[in-house]
Amino acid sequence: MQLLDREQIAEALDLGTALTDVEKSFRLYSARRVTAPPVTYLRFDDPPGDCHIKVAHLHGEPIFAIKVANGFYDNPSRGLPSSNGLIVVLSAETGTPLALLQDEGLITDTRTGLAGVVATSLARPDGFGIVGIIGTGIQARLQLEFLHTLRGPVQARVWGRSAPAVEQYLADMRAKGITIGSCNSVRELCAECDTIITTTPSTEALVDSSWVRAGSHITAIGADAEGKQELDTKLFGRAEGVLVDSREQCVDHAEAHYAVQAGIVKPEELVEIGEALEGTAWRNNPAGDITIADLSGLGASDAILAQAILAAVNQ
Repeated sequence: MQLLDREQIAEALDLGTALTDVEKSFRLYSARRVTAPPVTYLRFDDPPGDCHIKVAHLHGEPIFAIKVANGFYDNPSRGLPSSNGLIVVLSAETGTPLALLQDEGLITDTRTGLAGVVATSLARPDGFGIVGIIGTGIQARLQLEFLHTLRGPVQARVWGRSAPAVEQYLADMRAKGITIGSCNSVRELCAECDTIITTTPSTEALVDSSWVRAGSHITAIGADAEGKQELDTKLFGRAEGVLVDSREQCVDHAEAHYAVQAGIVKPEELVEIGEALEGTAWRNNPAGDITIADLSGLGASDAILAQAILAAVNQ
């Protein structure tokens, strides 16, 4: 079995190609050309953390992938990254293990960042305005970096709970050429920003519906498991359109779960990103409308990137 470490994987990872692959994975998923069982999820309370196990096979491809992704949120205080993990690639013909990608969470982090670019670009095709980032962790960085690199340049604001973390975030983003300032509260950020991206593991709503201006778009990244929530459920009642990566997953355990449970949104009203990319189910809403993108994470994206990286290394 072939072993690849994070450095080898990073060298083989091209952002532009990966973005195309992630878009393809959305299309294949919504076309029902992916087999992906429900996500296995483990939650840890002390220290706080979680583990996601996702399995996916893209129909007709010679491999399938099993991804283990961990998030332990006190790790930065220990000098460790908050996310980690690995991907096992196996033959779809014989079941033989072919490769172990010891990516330490790189593929998961990358595909999540790119999924945000796809979703936010669909919702805001004419420009992002000022982008507000809630959080200062890995996804807070990658969502903004990737938007700036692939769709930019962007102007941004950030809010985080830790003042030192915010200062470090500002320095790091400015070093990448991004024009950015900070806000003292989520309410202030919502008042100043046109596009809002939430990236925290919060278990209670951080964004109150009354704070969000008409015409805003929100891409919600953090609520990828039961019990997590970043958005006020009432916000879905104001939204003219809601994008989801997986209707089934988001109704089960993401932000849309709370709105469906409350009877604010019906599952069939949620538009999958793959459907919107095909141009059949999503229209750009007029200025003044609120839109939401709810991302729970697709195993199909993990599988397509793992396959591409393995092919690039072995070419």
